Amino acid sequence: MLIPALFVADAVRRAAPPSAASFDVLIFVPADDVTDAHRAWGAERRIALRHDVDTSFVRDIPILQSRLSTATLVKLLLAEHLSAHYDKILYLDADLVIAGDASALFRLDMGSHAVAAVPSGRLWIGVPEAEKSWQLAHMQALGMTPPYRYFNSGVMLISVDSWNRERLTHRTLGFIRKHADICFLPDEDALNGVLDGDVLELSPIWNARPRSRLSYSMEAQPVIVHYDGPLKPWIRFKKGKSLFQDLDAYRLYEDFIRDTPWSDWLRRQWTARDLVMAARRDARELIKRLIGKAPALSEAERRSRQAIVREYCALSCFADVEQGITIREGSRLYLTPAAPPADATRARGAGAGRIEP
Repeated sequence: MLIPALFVADAVRRAAPPSAASFDVLIFVPADDVTDAHRAWGAERRIALRHDVDTSFVRDIPILQSRLSTATLVKLLLAEHLSAHYDKILYLDADLVIAGDASALFRLDMGSHAVAAVPSGRLWIGVPEAEKSWQLAHMQALGMTPPYRYFNSGVMLISVDSWNRERLTHRTLGFIRKHADICFLPDEDALNGVLDGDVLELSPIWNARPRSRLSYSMEAQPVIVHYDGPLKPWIRFKKGKSLFQDLDAYRLYEDFIRDTPWSDWLRRQWTARDLVMAARRDARELIKRLIGKAPALSEAERRSRQAIVREYCALSCFADVEQGITIREGSRLYLTPAAPPADATRARGAGAGRIEP
């Protein structure tokens, strides 16, 4: 969707300090989705809306999940498409909230690595054993080797030269075509299957889960919060979503949308029925708690989970921490304040967002 992409792009631009090295903010979107008002609004904020990526040769690739489309494959095409213009690309999904200077990642020395990203599937806190077993079996089916160094592809720093040298566009698209039946998240599964852990791992501040879910928020001050899954921050009420869930993120959308030409867009994302379904959900949860049928987390279990997260944040090797972009104090992680900009010719990059289908 275009409005969430504009929300992310505008936040990335506003969060970058004046001293930040030069970077462009690009949104890749189908031409039919863009109006003159979109282009004018973006141009005022130095956001370019582009529709020049040729996706015709990926339209034959089957997408297993109905909520996704071939738009999810655009990230796999960007390094080749933009190779004449950028050394690095910071790819961002559209279901994000930007809480700090994302452009600081352009300072990362990637060495020979093609991708830097945040690990996923390392902590199995509160995950049912059946789901954990399925996830581990899925990584094995993708051809990954233990320890499975899976990563989330919603936020990726891409080294254009390394990506193209390794022919990752060709290899990942070929992987999906060959293994379409197991690529439930086609771009992410293909990248993990092809790279098999050959990535620079970033700390959780670059791709954190919202506080309403299990996350590293107790130990990290996130720069980017990722609302993956069906419960998006721009949808105020929805079946399965609490009445007050992710309210802070929704208010950011309210502030953003107020002075745009699309001030009614946010309200049109939910209906009265969605409100009723959310209220019923909360009522059921309240009744369960009152009659003692809601599973409660014991204090001992809560402390145990916190200890696991703290150990992970304190002891894991993260490239951004090792290079001083992120500060680690004990188990606390946060972006280094007022860091000097990198050389502009070396760090010039593009912040590229896709449109969530």
